[in-house]
Amino acid sequence: MAVEISSQGGGGAGLGQRTHIASNGSRLGVKGWERLGGGLKAVFLMEASADGLDSGAAPGTTSLFGAGREGYAGLSGDFGTVALGFFGQPYKTATATLDVFAGIIADYASIMGNANGVNLYDTSITDSIIYFSPKLHGFGGQLQYGFGENASNNRDRWGAQINYGNGPWYLTYAHAAQNNFDGINSRSADKIAGSYVFNGATTLIAIYESLRSNEDVTTTQRTSDHNAWYMGLTHKLGNTTLRFAHARAQDSDGSLADDGARYLALGISHTLSKRTEVYGLYARMDNEADGTYGLGQTGSTNTVLPGVPGMDPYSFALGIKHSF
Repeated sequence: MAVEISSQGGGGAGLGQRTHIASNGSRLGVKGWERLGGGLKAVFLMEASADGLDSGAAPGTTSLFGAGREGYAGLSGDFGTVALGFFGQPYKTATATLDVFAGIIADYASIMGNANGVNLYDTSITDSIIYFSPKLHGFGGQLQYGFGENASNNRDRWGAQINYGNGPWYLTYAHAAQNNFDGINSRSADKIAGSYVFNGATTLIAIYESLRSNEDVTTTQRTSDHNAWYMGLTHKLGNTTLRFAHARAQDSDGSLADDGARYLALGISHTLSKRTEVYGLYARMDNEADGTYGLGQTGSTNTVLPGVPGMDPYSFALGIKHSF
């Protein structure tokens, strides 16, 4: 879980500056397994959001805990793991470890998998069957199919990822697709990414993605059709890590001529123990004239959204992260 205090501006109601305390995408969960014999195990995961750390109640509830998050139950063996439930789609998990500011206000979901402030792909798939492949010579992968459960309209979703890790290298390709997302049209996304660790201290990260749909190009709806890229850099100095990220969402294929955006984030974190760190950062989104991208993590209440197109949200933040 992560809690931070921030000074935010350039967005929201009134477009004024505010001081904000937020619990980001904090969560509490249980993960485990039971040995069944013959190399077979039963596995499970259950998570609940803990968005009420700042106010005592999650949004829309009177409880510290909000809606359920990721969860599944399944079987694991030499064949890999097969499970049923609700889990981050392969498009999301393929690059989750490459996000320099994961889970906080400067999360790369501000740009990546995002179409003008609406994140389409840095999400989980509900009602799904999930397959995690075993690691073999550095290769691994994930397949997932989510059943739309709608008898009158097929809105099924699916995704796939293949990744390779060897020493300082990590490379991945991911695909996502959704049928009839608006009742008529379908959309898909592809991305490639990689990272390299220099001398165990400096990590260079690069991600490139393409978002597409089959909507009529003459409509105003094709704001989801665009390319984007992300660059990240971290450097460790003992228990301190310097962090930098820059991203660009190019103009979409919709009717708006200038709806792209640029993102920049600078930060520093200091590890107090294996599970606890403190951090500080500055993040900014520079929207073009028709752009409406904001800052913040998918599913989090800690966001800075433009009140009108062309605004430039920003945030200075100090926080603490603790992992159970």
